[in-house]
Amino acid sequence: MDTDRPSPEDAPNAILRGGPFEGERVRVTAPVPVVRIRGLVRHVYEPTDQPDDEFPALVVYLHRHTLVY
Repeated sequence: MDTDRPSPEDAPNAILRGGPFEGERVRVTAPVPVVRIRGLVRHVYEPTDQPDDEFPALVVYLHRHTLVY
């Protein structure tokens, strides 16, 4: 059994736009915010219903705000 191959369930279905994680492709299972952490700052990406221009199969998540701790 080959465990190194990603399964179709792991394929990205969303892309982050704006902020420091611009262009990162992620897998989401529900339309809820995605949070990425860099240092003491949490960057919040909100879901949209728009397909991406560069990757039409991916839905866009836009950088909305940061939380500093």
